[in-house]
Amino acid sequence: MSGSFRFFVLSGMLFYIVYAETFPEFEIAYPKLLESRGLKGEKVLHIKDGLTLQLEKTSVLSENVILTDSSSGKSVVTLMNGKVLEQNLYHDKKNMAAVQMIEKNGTVEVRGIVGERLRIIPLPLVAR
Repeated sequence: MSGSFRFFVLSGMLFYIVYAETFPEFEIAYPKLLESRGLKGEKVLHIKDGLTLQLEKTSVLSENVILTDSSSGKSVVTLMNGKVLEQNLYHDKKNMAAVQMIEKNGTVEVRGIVGERLRIIPLPLVAR
């Protein structure tokens, strides 16, 4: 994976974490994981009519990641396992998407970004 795309994925995920709750307009969608169709075994995720992602596994983090939290006024350093952090991380170059997808009990929980305007966050208390 190219360095610039890695930068895009990391920047996008950080942007999502910081600004996701500031976008007031929303639409409810029920993502559905379809069978893998690609030669590389990518996952196909249908978000809504007109939006289907061809997701490839993302590998952008090193084996060890150092997280420094200074929100309390005092720096707290935490060593994290990068491979565990990215185990559910995927991207779609065509749609400029970076998402975390967790499969649970036959459903998928998705959070992330698609392009510059669409953010995906789960609504766990909403029944289908």
